[in-house]
Formats: sequence, C-alpha cells, structure tokens
Amino acid sequence: MQSSFTYDQPKSLLQRFLKALSGAYIFIEIELPNEEHRYLVKRLRAKDIDDTMGYVARLFWFEKHQNLTEKQWSKKMRITLKIMETQIINAVSEHHYDGHVQTWNYDWTFPKALLFTCSIVTTLGYGHIFPHTDAGQVFTIIYATLGIPLMLLFLARIGDLMASGFRRVYRTRRYQSEAIFGKKAKRVWEDEIGQEEYMPTNQVRVPVAILMVLMLLYLLLGAQIFSVWEGWTYIAACYFSFVTLTTIGFGDLLPGNSFFTEPDDAERAWQMVTAIVYCLLGMALVSMCLQMVQQQAADLVRWAGEELGLIDDHLRPRLRYRRSKPGSCAR
Repeated sequence: MQSSFTYDQPKSLLQRFLKALSGAYIFIEIELPNEEHRYLVKRLRAKDIDDTMGYVARLFWFEKHQNLTEKQWSKKMRITLKIMETQIINAVSEHHYDGHVQTWNYDWTFPKALLFTCSIVTTLGYGHIFPHTDAGQVFTIIYATLGIPLMLLFLARIGDLMASGFRRVYRTRRYQSEAIFGKKAKRVWEDEIGQEEYMPTNQVRVPVAILMVLMLLYLLLGAQIFSVWEGWTYIAACYFSFVTLTTIGFGDLLPGNSFFTEPDDAERAWQMVTAIVYCLLGMALVSMCLQMVQQQAADLVRWAGEELGLIDDHLRPRLRYRRSKPGSCAR
C-alpha cells in the first residue's frame, strides 16, 4: 500500500501541473481578445492626448500675441491645462496610459496566466491580474471550485507522505544515537502501545522545535533564491516566502523575473519551474508540520484530560506486549 501511494505522488503532481498549464491556456484564449481591445482603446486615448498637447502648445503661442493681461492669460491657460490634466488622469486610470502610444504590458502572457492559475488553486490570490470578461469570471468560478479541493487534497497527501518519511528518518537517527550511548532498543513484543517517551513505530513524535527549524531552513532557502533572482533584499525575499507558503498572498511582492518575462530561454524556464515547485513543496511542508503539531496538541489535550479525570482511561486502553515463548507474543 505504501509503495503504491508513494508511486502515485509524482503522477499526481504531473497531473496537477498539466491542469495548471491547460487552465493558463484557456484563460489566455478567453481574456486575450478583450485585452487586445483594451490595447486598441489605449492607443486611441494616447493619440487624443498627443493631439491635445499639440493644441495647447499652439494655444500658448496664439494667446501670447493677444492683448491680454497677465491675469486673463493665466486664467485661460489654467482652464485649458485643467482639461488636459483630467484627460490624462482618466487615460491613466482607465486605459493604462503610460505617456506613449504603442507601448503595452500584456497581462495575459503564459507566465502570468500560469501564476494566476496557481494562485487560484492554492488560494494565494496575488491579484496581479484578474479576468475582465464574463466568460473569464465564470471559468474562474468553475476552475476554483474544481481545483481548490483537489489541490488541498494533493497537499494533504504530500504532507502525509513527507510526515511519514520524516518520522522514519527521525526514528532511525534516534535509534542510532541511542545505540551509540549503549541503550538497548525495545523489541516489538516489549513495545508499549500508548503513552511512552519513545515508541519505535510510525507514531513517534517529532519535537516541535525540529519542525520549526525545518520550516525556517526552507524559508531561508527561498529567501536566498528569490533575493538573487528578483534583486530583493534578503528580508523582503524572506517576507515573500513566508506570505506565499502560508497562503496569505498579499500581492505586494511578486516573482516578476521568474514569471512575468517570457520563458524564451532555458534559464527563464528553469526559474519559473523552480519557483512553482518551491511554492508547492513549501505548502506541503507547512501542511506536514501543521498536521504533526496538531496531532501532538491533540494528544497533549487527551493526556491532560485523562490526568484530570475528564476522559476515562478505559476508553483508550493501553496494551503492553511481553515476551512469552519464543516466536509468540502474549498480553
């Protein structure tokens, strides 16, 4: 059972990655025509502003040669400039005007669309782009409704697998350390199932401090990676890794160099894939640590309840196996 479960994880990861890719392409097909229309409107508004600036320049020259007092000239120019100011503000806020006619920063490129789909299923919600069309908004609802439960299930399964492997590594290391100091390891028939300091089974309790150190090291690894790729300070990169892995996702910092440039070379494509894998594994790691801490907290509450008499001991009987005859066990 364990081997098949382990085998399914790469397959499951590949399936979810392919779904994210297909979702990104679908969003591009839906939203790109609308973005092309918005780009056209932006060019028209930019040309209107250029025409207005030319008109104002000619008006300055014309009014300069009129018999106007300084107060009259100033009042007339102020009204004209106010009209142009309003036109520019509207163009910037509604049509992404940047002072040029032909420039346009496309939202629905493949890297941005891929980050958008990942932010949906992981509930990060960076907010860097969003669908403008009715079809895109409806597809977002459908994609999130189907993708979020699957992603949560996937992260939970990966977290369980990582927790099982981490417990096994910790158990092995502890067994080796006890063997070095001459402690005799318990045999299976001498093992006590229940409350005990150390149990060489998959119920071994990994100290919370070790889990916190593991999460901290992974966080610092991401901070080092993104500080180099994005040109952020180490603190800013650490902050980004934390809000991403905890699915807070404020959206104030985005992995622009990894996602927002076209993967036209192997290095950019590698950075994009690495960033996605880091985020997914990091969320699974957080899920693993939270699951293990939650289990320990539940056991602690149960133990406290038993000690205080709030929980009956007979509801959870403890069994001690002792050695009876060679090749057999007895309670």
